[in-house]
Amino acid sequence: MAFSKLTIGRMLDWIRACIDKGIPAPTDAEIQEHFGFDNVERARTLLAELADRGAITIQRVNGDRVGITMGRKSAAALIGVGRPTPTIKTPQPPRTKPRLEIMREILARRTREATASAVKASKDDTASQAKPVAATPAPLVAPAAIGKPAPRRQINFDVDAPIYEVLVAEAEKSGIAPGRRARERFLSTFDVPAKKPLISAAVAAAAVERGQPLHEFVAALIQIGFAEHKRQSTAGDQRL
Repeated sequence: MAFSKLTIGRMLDWIRACIDKGIPAPTDAEIQEHFGFDNVERARTLLAELADRGAITIQRVNGDRVGITMGRKSAAALIGVGRPTPTIKTPQPPRTKPRLEIMREILARRTREATASAVKASKDDTASQAKPVAATPAPLVAPAAIGKPAPRRQINFDVDAPIYEVLVAEAEKSGIAPGRRARERFLSTFDVPAKKPLISAAVAAAAVERGQPLHEFVAALIQIGFAEHKRQSTAGDQRL
């Protein structure tokens, strides 16, 4: 899979900086974490592509990478540089809309669905309080399904440079890789926790109605709740 010009340029700048400082080139694991790749094979594919272009030379001893230099040195220096077999992807139909516009439409649709779900849940809660509901026995779960993780699929897509810069800035503040930050932002539109507490659809819908980013809205709710907690604690102490 080809890499964007931005990714290739950043990788070359990183290698050049390591050479200028006299420190070892980044490892495959460090490259994977830095760019948010799903596996180290993507990091090795990126280095192999740069070597194929003649931008770098990968020095190997007994098949192990021992160093990287800028430019193509000689044919002998490239012996053992194997390009990992790329994963075969199903060809996608040509896009008729810009990628950014498509992503905005998806986010808008997910927001509408979350709002509708919150309204429906609120109506169901009101109806359940108005009349008693007969207890329903818990459904039987097949033993094979217990503890079985849900299947996962991989999604790879490019974003425009301004969006990428925003993700990089947010990732630096959080101390994580840009790819991980992009995954958290994407999963937040589906009410799927990205290693963080789940935020209900009702809260997300309220943030949309207020026109506030979700994290700012949640932070404001926490401050309001804490202030009310202090007020009630103070009132209880005064009654005593």
